[in-house]
Amino acid sequence: MAEDIAAFREKFRCDELELWRGNGWCLSVRPEQLTYGSMVLSVLTDRTRFSDIDGADAIGFLAGLQQAERLAIEAFGASKVNYLALMMVDPVVHFHIFPRYNAPFNKHGFEWTDNDFPKPISVQPAPTDEGVLKAIWSEALDHAGTESQTLSAFETAPEWLLRQLFHTQEQLNHHYMYETSARDELQRLRETVSQQKAHIAGATSKRPGAVVSLIAPLRRVLSPLKTMLTSGLLRRYRLTKDAALVRTSGYFDEEWYLNQYPDVRSSGIDPAFHFVANGGLEGRHPGPHFDSAGYLARYPDVNKSGINPLVHYIKFGRAEGRTP
Repeated sequence: MAEDIAAFREKFRCDELELWRGNGWCLSVRPEQLTYGSMVLSVLTDRTRFSDIDGADAIGFLAGLQQAERLAIEAFGASKVNYLALMMVDPVVHFHIFPRYNAPFNKHGFEWTDNDFPKPISVQPAPTDEGVLKAIWSEALDHAGTESQTLSAFETAPEWLLRQLFHTQEQLNHHYMYETSARDELQRLRETVSQQKAHIAGATSKRPGAVVSLIAPLRRVLSPLKTMLTSGLLRRYRLTKDAALVRTSGYFDEEWYLNQYPDVRSSGIDPAFHFVANGGLEGRHPGPHFDSAGYLARYPDVNKSGINPLVHYIKFGRAEGRTP
């Protein structure tokens, strides 16, 4: 493991481009600047799984995030900040931190454009001029704080909050990987369909009856696309939107929900997401002013539809005069 850590630090030039270090973590400028001010937050211990992070590591991790966000916004002028933890090649626990920008700008003699904004960033090689890299590092170093400036806010952070933070990050990483894989598969299928169309056009120009023999292989190509588009990715997108709707409804009380259902608190799952995905249909109440079980019992059509009771009430039931 010591060799892996050494190889990782050499690959990302962590010591040379270091900006901050504290409680087992190191923040450094990323050698390849995918977006302006890209950074790497890496653990200094032998952690290879995010779930191995303990209390002491967690304090340093949160402090590192605070430093990274402050640098991205104050030093680099970012509109948003993206965190990406893949550990697909390098086993050391680390995060790629990408400041995101909603408009192009000129800096150090180059025009910087965030082509993916506001979508998830596409990770790809981004060779960076050495002089520009050192200028970015110097600029960030002038804004970097000390360990003592960042740790105190997290020393008393409750364990359940830290667990929820880590669990949420792992969910986001999984979602990012799934979306990236789906996007790549979609592109591959588009290319295959284009090839099939060209093949059909060529064949039918010579033999009009040939189109029949090409329908079957074309269906085989399109079938995986249909499956992918109706899979969990779309379900998760819908649930995320429903969770946002529920949060602003006035009926969902997060603290009340966690106190009523301690298993949700201990799981670390976002309570609003849990409610729209499972809780509502299990008869759990989002707060003291909405009776999920009663709503499902009063309206069998809602129960049969599989729609979350509060989501149904907000979207349809209230306008129809149904009782919450």
